[in-house]
Amino acid sequence: MSVGYEGNPYVLNIVPLFGIQQSASGSSAIADIQGMVNTETKTINANTIGSFDSGSVQFTSPIVTTTNGGTLETTIAALTARIAALEARVTALGG
Repeated sequence: MSVGYEGNPYVLNIVPLFGIQQSASGSSAIADIQGMVNTETKTINANTIGSFDSGSVQFTSPIVTTTNGGTLETTIAALTARIAALEARVTALGG
């Protein structure tokens, strides 16, 4: 089905769209994703990361994480050293 506009040689046919699920305006999944991506710093801002199908989440390259201005590896190393110091104190106290 098409509708013609009389007297306008440029618009010959306008085809109506049936079965449209959602309007093109407003929030959508793509707009939500675009809001999470910072193209200048090439980062993604997200509170959680989960799999689409309840499977495992796979990363194809190393992940660089920072916590309180330091890297995650630095934080883990500091915590490991602190645990070793605490274990030494407990052993010295006869535990």
